[in-house]
Amino acid sequence: MRNLIFILIPLFLLNCAGQKNKKTNEKHRGKIHLNAHSKLNEENQFGIQVNLNLPNSLFVFQKNNDKFEANYQLSIAILDSIKNQIQHHSWQETKSVSFFEETRSEAESISTGHFFNVNSGNYSISILIEDLDSKYRWHKNIPLKNYKTNFISATLINTINENTNNYAGNVIPEKTDKINLKISYQFEELIQNSYLKLNGENDNDIVFQDSISIKNKINTIFYDINLSEFWLGELKLNLNYGELEENLTLILPGKNSEYWHDINTTIHIMSYILSSSEIRQLRELSKDDKIIFIKNYWKSMDPSPETDKNEVMEEFFSRVDYSLTHFAEFGPGWQSDRGRIYILYGPPEHVELANQNNQGYKYEIWHYPSGKQFIFIDEGMFGNFRLYREIN
Repeated sequence: MRNLIFILIPLFLLNCAGQKNKKTNEKHRGKIHLNAHSKLNEENQFGIQVNLNLPNSLFVFQKNNDKFEANYQLSIAILDSIKNQIQHHSWQETKSVSFFEETRSEAESISTGHFFNVNSGNYSISILIEDLDSKYRWHKNIPLKNYKTNFISATLINTINENTNNYAGNVIPEKTDKINLKISYQFEELIQNSYLKLNGENDNDIVFQDSISIKNKINTIFYDINLSEFWLGELKLNLNYGELEENLTLILPGKNSEYWHDINTTIHIMSYILSSSEIRQLRELSKDDKIIFIKNYWKSMDPSPETDKNEVMEEFFSRVDYSLTHFAEFGPGWQSDRGRIYILYGPPEHVELANQNNQGYKYEIWHYPSGKQFIFIDEGMFGNFRLYREIN
């Protein structure tokens, strides 16, 4: 059987976050996720909750003892319909991680925000984010919206972290079978025996519908959605109660599926495991035919086609997940030498760490039961390991 495989990684992971130029700065702007919605705080005061989700790769992390730290400042202004500033709040934060790979991984992010106690009305929101080490700045706006005391709001929360109220942006951050929504609402009038209706749409098809019983005028509900590996691209959610309506669009991770919308990148990734003739054949096909080719490829690799489980594909997914988390250097983990070897050969039996005399070069030597060894070297001391030698 072919050496195990690789697949489909979300396009937003393909950009190298380490380049310090204007073009890269503009790419990062699109990775900042914002959310502002009506809210009642613990004192039952009405206002606007502004949430931010920022990828670690947005910032420069400095080594501090045995940790890597990023220092940044956030500033949020609430503006009325004629652009007068109503409220403003600025603060500084520090994000600390244990491993260099976490600083470059776009699967790792910072969730933060602030609650503004304001009256209902029409507001726009201006947000300034500054990396205090690199002095990079990002300015984002949330356009004018009517924030009412009668409202429904829905946000994706990060169930991976201990804080289950952690805002996770609009991108589902990990390969998962389930996501969690935080749905808050306040209704001036409660309709007897009423329901909050929730619809999910993917690729113009309704993929699920549900009704949630409403018994209180004010409440917060945590709602689980089971994902299908066959959903691609965007998951569009619609919530409505009477005349109130709220829409939320979530970006599904490509690794949650057998095949992926960005088919040309898929072909690039699958060049690790496909023959040259297969790659040439793929490049000549239409987009739809390329997707069919990839789908049939995974079916042909299924050791138990009579079951719903594809063991080979699941092993592939676990290797992709691991390479993204552990081998993101100056780009996504699948592009690194360690990531490629891990995908093709799986986890090594033993990893030997060594330094080269006084030069300080770091080495990793991967040993496999077959006797095969791979030697990786980090000459620049930046955690960027390159394949130096393959033995046997």
